[in-house]
Amino acid sequence: MYKMAVTVDGEYVNGKQYDILTQVYYPEDGCSYVSRKANKNVRPGTDPLTWQKVSEKGEKGNTGEKGDKGDKGDKGDTGEVTLSQLQSVQEQVNLKQNILVSGSNIKTVNGISLLGDGNIIAGDPNAIKYTEQELSSSQQGIARANINAASNDAVAFLGDVIETV
Repeated sequence: MYKMAVTVDGEYVNGKQYDILTQVYYPEDGCSYVSRKANKNVRPGTDPLTWQKVSEKGEKGNTGEKGDKGDKGDKGDTGEVTLSQLQSVQEQVNLKQNILVSGSNIKTVNGISLLGDGNIIAGDPNAIKYTEQELSSSQQGIARANINAASNDAVAFLGDVIETV
């Protein structure tokens, strides 16, 4: 009675000499092979007289259970900012518009904000003049109501400038 042993040699390397009964893994097809005879430069799966397939790549298995949380990583390096970069950011911040607040940086008449486009020159509520564009009847009614709510002074609305006339 004879005993034979297979030598496991890991992943196949082209150009390496393999003895008889050497087992290799061939990653291109995911299979394992045992050499039937000594060889060199004979890729597994290309010559069944030289390599005998002993296992095939299996199907993808199920996803395993979630592992434990890893250790906290090292603290990263501190970033550096130049003075000119800080000045550039400050210049950009200075160009931004403030938050609009009724009565502070939005013009109001008797606490009512007048937003929209076009100019309204108001005097006598019955003699409203329109400039640059016609107002719809609902806009005219709102303008008259705002003027009636204002003081006895006539008020001219010219863009975003409010002047007492």
